[in-house]
Amino acid sequence: MFYGAYFLSESLHVSGVIAIVTAGLVLGNYGRIIGMSEKTQQSIEVFWETIAFIGNSLIFYLVGLEIQQMSLKHYWGYIVIAIIVVILSRSTSVYLSTIGTKLPMTWKHVLNWGGLKGSLSIALAMSLPSNFPQREAIVVLTFGVVLFSLLIQGLTIGRFIRQMPSVQKVK
Repeated sequence: MFYGAYFLSESLHVSGVIAIVTAGLVLGNYGRIIGMSEKTQQSIEVFWETIAFIGNSLIFYLVGLEIQQMSLKHYWGYIVIAIIVVILSRSTSVYLSTIGTKLPMTWKHVLNWGGLKGSLSIALAMSLPSNFPQREAIVVLTFGVVLFSLLIQGLTIGRFIRQMPSVQKVK
């Protein structure tokens, strides 16, 4: 199906990558409902959760190896500035994109604080070539923002949600 989607899209001079993603979404959503038993669906979910856990573990292991060789003490001020910029940018995007919606303000606050960053950001930063200008700064700043996101935002989101009575009632 995926090769066929790519081949057809290329012959029509449209994006083959978008055709493959669309085919994957169709197969993953519609095909899952009509072509998979409950046990198969559960097995696939467990498989992908395991793969995601292994992938995240490997990325953070590589980060440990990479950060060990860098001097973090020179970047603390920049890391704090980067965290502030990321939080302000996230706030701007969440609140502006939800203007005019019926989404309660408390949910907007949860979306804003719960915007966790993670391994994808780090993987992208680490994939820069070693001779890329300011690569070390990019990796360290990304790591600092992700660390703040995981430790501070991730560990406080539960308490944050519990303090908002209108969020608790929605299931």
